[in-house]
Amino acid sequence: GVIKAVSEEYGALTGRYYDFAEEYKMDDADMVMVMLGSSAGTAKDVIDEYREKGDKVGLLKLRTFRPFPAAYIAEKLAGRKAVCILDRSASFGGQGGPLFMEIRSAMYGQQVAVHGYIYGLGGRDFDLRQVATVIEDLKKVAAGKEMKDVNLLGVRA
Repeated sequence: GVIKAVSEEYGALTGRYYDFAEEYKMDDADMVMVMLGSSAGTAKDVIDEYREKGDKVGLLKLRTFRPFPAAYIAEKLAGRKAVCILDRSASFGGQGGPLFMEIRSAMYGQQVAVHGYIYGLGGRDFDLRQVATVIEDLKKVAAGKEMKDVNLLGVRA
């Protein structure tokens, strides 16, 4: 509640309103990518390309992590065909990255396919090709294909 109140106060002063997340092409999205930080700009470029082809993909870029806005996220992701969460770090001893684990917990009980990706390990860049890989995977999951819960992007094999 404090975050929401401060955001509204800031908006009244500046005319710029910020919510828990930035939504990008989420209105009719069947497939959604969720991430934090500047990598979202890279994702938006590729999402635009896929939108031009008719693929209904969107982005939810979180602005806050603690306290975690679980109810807000569960509401925004409800009813989607596939969701992927991109983490720039692993959570040692955990199943996936920290954002993935929080969102998967928030989505408990909903019939939405949720998968995680860990990218940028070792300082590696996040590029357009990796975003396209994620979207292609989302399309497969939305069509009913199974895939691993947690995946790595950009790691040399």
